[in-house]
Amino acid sequence: MKKWWLGVFVIGAVFSRIYFHNALIKMNYEKQRLERGLDILRKEHAEVASTMYALKDSEKLQQIADQQSMAPLTMAALMTATVTTTVDFLGIRS
Repeated sequence: MKKWWLGVFVIGAVFSRIYFHNALIKMNYEKQRLERGLDILRKEHAEVASTMYALKDSEKLQQIADQQSMAPLTMAALMTATVTTTVDFLGIRS
């Protein structure tokens, strides 16, 4: 009678060991996949940062503006976002 329970216990232990081993392998594959994705994102970040710093250069901006025949802004071309009005004590516009 004891041998029967022992056999069930051993078989259960073997299957649980196999299950946890496969789960560990699956988690390792997932970790490697995420690391590859992180490497790709880091590479893209470096490329975008490099492009940003290159375009921040004022001489480069001036060259691009000259290539696209852009004219410098004049004060008349600027619009202000605020409006000034006179308001009396009661809040009525005059």
